[in-house]
This record gives sequence, structure tokens and C-alpha cells, in this order.
Amino acid sequence: MRGRLSARDWGGTGPVILVQTCDPFVYFDILVASSRANRAFCERHGIAYAAFVGIKRGFHPWQATFNRVVLLAEYMEQGYAGWVLYLDADAVVAAPDWDIRAYLAGKSEHAAILTPGDEGAPDWAVNAGVGFFNLGHPGGRRLIEAWSAAFACLDDAALRAAGRWDLVTNDQDMLQAILRDDPALRAQVFLESPARINAREASLIRQVLRAQEPDMAARVRAVEAEAETALRRPR
Repeated sequence: MRGRLSARDWGGTGPVILVQTCDPFVYFDILVASSRANRAFCERHGIAYAAFVGIKRGFHPWQATFNRVVLLAEYMEQGYAGWVLYLDADAVVAAPDWDIRAYLAGKSEHAAILTPGDEGAPDWAVNAGVGFFNLGHPGGRRLIEAWSAAFACLDDAALRAAGRWDLVTNDQDMLQAILRDDPALRAQVFLESPARINAREASLIRQVLRAQEPDMAARVRAVEAEAETALRRPR
């Protein structure tokens, strides 16, 4: 399913937009659960929220993982020059009072904000589940251009034949390869601690990974619980 989001769909030209996406089958219930808290966070802080349900390019539900690459490229093509806060469907903003604008203002010289995949991992081995991309920064735009080009190199025949995510290069592997092979670009990425962003017990953004909750029903319940906890926190 190919598509394009207009500037209106993306919430206008505000300086910060939080984006989520998923396929319409496997991860939809998880997105419904996490988006409750994430939309409330956006409303509280006056930032735009956008979600895309479907498969931008591909043939199997898991290939919605590439949506983030296409959406970021589309938004850049539209001339947007702010921050895109990408959160996987299973990620929840756990701190409703987090001053996201102040946080980003202190990172304006960076192309992106990412977290390492594992403790002690090299600085290019990032997790793509939560990532903040500064499209007003030349390095941020270069990163998205390279990521989009890497995905374009994966032809439709390969995508059609890949019924599982491990049968072709996935988008996280592509992102890691870009950063590994470009030290100058890698130096422009701020690595945030997983204790704050992109971990099960993170203080700011929590993610319930498949490795932690392999049963999908249990995973949905876990995301629902995280969202409910965030919504009940004092404001």
C-alpha cells in the first residue's frame, strides 16, 4: 500500500510531531493501547500526533516496520524542518509531565536522538524502536536520505518472498549499517540512555518488546497497563 501524508495530515508545520505506525492486523491493538497515553501527552504539551495504519511498501504484515522509513522520507520531502519523534506501536510515553520541548531545545545541534540496543554495544548498534529525528539539521536529513535509499535497494520481489522479518535486511539493520559506515554522521547522533528511553522500565518512554512478552495477548495487556499508568499519573 503506497501513500503520502499531506502537511495537514501531519498536523501542520509545528516544530515537534510524534508519529506511530503499524500494520492493520498484528499490531493494531497494541497501537490502539499505546496511542491513548501518547496522544494525551501530545495534547498536554501542544505537539502534533500522527499515526499510519497499513503497509506503505511491502506484502506481509511485518513489513510495516519499514513504514517509519517511508514516513520520515515523505515528511522531509514536504519540507518539514522540525523534530519527528518516532515511537513503535508498543512504546508509551511514561512521564506525562516530561518537558519535551526543553529536552529537544538542548539537543538542537544533533541530527537524531537514539539509544544503544544493548549495554556495551558499539555506538552505531542502535535500537530503531524509538528515535527522534531532527529534520531541520543537515545530518538528520542526510540520515533519512541514506535510510530511504537503503530501503529502495530492497526490491519488491525480495519483499514478496520474505514472509518473515529475518529473510531480508530489516530497517534497523539498515540504520545501523549507515551509522557504522559513516563516522561523521554517527558523531552527530546523541545517544540517550536506555534507562530513560526505549526500555521496559525506562523513566520517559517505555517499550514492551516481543522478547519480553512473546505472547501477543499478554503484550497487549502490558502496553495497556503502561498506558493506563501514564494516564493516571498526576498532571
